[in-house]
Amino acid sequence: MRMRGERAAPVGADGACPAILLAAGASLRMGAVKALLPLDDGIPAVCSLARLYESQGGECLVVTGYHAEAVEAAVKRFGSGRVARNPEPERGQLSSLQCGLRALEAASPRPEWFLFAPVDCFDVTADVLADLHRARRSAAPETLFCIPEYQGNHGHPVAARWATAEAFLALSPADNARTVVRRYRNRTLYVPVRGAGALLDYDTPEAFARRGHGFSSLTADDEPAAFPGANQV
Repeated sequence: MRMRGERAAPVGADGACPAILLAAGASLRMGAVKALLPLDDGIPAVCSLARLYESQGGECLVVTGYHAEAVEAAVKRFGSGRVARNPEPERGQLSSLQCGLRALEAASPRPEWFLFAPVDCFDVTADVLADLHRARRSAAPETLFCIPEYQGNHGHPVAARWATAEAFLALSPADNARTVVRRYRNRTLYVPVRGAGALLDYDTPEAFARRGHGFSSLTADDEPAAFPGANQV
């Protein structure tokens, strides 16, 4: 079953699932470049996450925008990820997703599935990616999305069939990715995962300082990842 106007896309022989890591934001509330914050392994978040996504067998496409030179220099230094620069990051996170999709669209063959997540979802784990991989492998042909779920909340990364790319690319700047995800809610598989890491993002220094204290430490200012976000898809 295809979406209206859906274009057939050949699938790579290895079934690789690339990831789009959205790292173009201004990081105004954090007061420091989120993509460059050191994670547990001591290397910048963007590089640590790119390595994690690449460990699952697909490339990681890092979309930069604000602070592009610094983020791209880190990616080059640590040798993880391929860069696509969003020329208009002020248009918001959707424009970065569209930038990443256009970069993947130029590839041949196109993937059957792709992942996307904001760079400040620091606590995604290999277990979550493995759960999504198994879900994709066993998903019915009509399934368009596989989304991690923990205690009834939905998080990242989102796994999407390439068939959805055209719908994302057709959105206007005033729209957001949730529009497409919600449109096909009845073709979405919610994947139970172990632990709250897939839900969490970090917008402030205070939230980052509490990182590792668990889901129960969230305050009203520390919402689960909001793109597409908890209980929103």
